[in-house]
Amino acid sequence: MGSYLTMHRILLVCGITACLFAFVILGIGAVLIKPATRAIGAAPTDLDAQIIVLSLSPTDSISGWFVKGQVGGGAVLLLHGVWGDRRAMVERARFLSH
Repeated sequence: MGSYLTMHRILLVCGITACLFAFVILGIGAVLIKPATRAIGAAPTDLDAQIIVLSLSPTDSISGWFVKGQVGGGAVLLLHGVWGDRRAMVERARFLSH
C-alpha cells in the first residue's frame, strides 16, 4: 500500500510539473510572437516607394512599402525578422531596386 501511494504521488508531481512547464513554454511563445507595432514613418526618398496597407479584417492590417521594379523583371518580397520592422530591409531593397 505504501509503494502505491508513493508511486501515485510521484506521478502526481510529474503531471503537475509537466503542466507548469507547458504553461511556461506557451507563455514564452506568446511573448515572442506578439507583434511589435510601432510608427515607422515614410520610406527613404531614394527608394521612391509608395506606402501600402493590406486590410486583413475590419481591425487588422499590414502596412509596407512598394517599390516598382523593371517590367518583366519579376518580384521580390522582403520580410523582416521577429520584432523587426521594414527599415531593417532598406539596404536590401536599395540593392535589389537597381
